[in-house]
Amino acid sequence: MADQLEHLEELGELPGFELRIVDGDVGPYFGMGVAFAVMRFVEKRFDDVVLLNTLHGGNTWLESAAERAPYERGLVALRDVVRTEESSLLWLNEASLRLRDPARRLQLVTDQARS
Repeated sequence: MADQLEHLEELGELPGFELRIVDGDVGPYFGMGVAFAVMRFVEKRFDDVVLLNTLHGGNTWLESAAERAPYERGLVALRDVVRTEESSLLWLNEASLRLRDPARRLQLVTDQARS
């Protein structure tokens, strides 16, 4: 898990790649049951694409405007509850460090119990 978080952090630092995390305490939100990515291309000859990653391990590519629309609207709705890019990368870094260091994990549990 720590390696996966570090990989996401590396991806988030690439030019043209935006990674934003939804805070866990916001409650239910659009897209919660399935991971999805909206891919937009600089070259106008390519249409946007949505990639769905399902729990079954399969991937679904949504290419038509009608299929993409709910996910594009969902991103707009999530704007108020996502972390900034910088805060998202910081969260990924802290989470991966806590997974690798049991003392940090214990501190996190202690901090959460106090709040």
